[in-house]
Amino acid sequence: MSYQSISRPFDPTIGHQHAVMSARNGKFYGTEVAINLWKPYVQIPKEFSLAQIWVVSGNGSTLNTIEACWQVV
Repeated sequence: MSYQSISRPFDPTIGHQHAVMSARNGKFYGTEVAINLWKPYVQIPKEFSLAQIWVVSGNGSTLNTIEACWQVV
């Protein structure tokens, strides 16, 4: 399992901030997730806040994905 995170102060006018966690090269038969939203807010017009999970398998013509999320605009 691995993860990536951005820990610097964030300026919403110059990009986005995210964290990633992944598990690779194993046999997986399902997943369970709890998406927590703690006072999501936006700082500027046209900005959004997104909490999302993707489950991905395969690649190219055999790519399969399942995605679920909450989005605040």
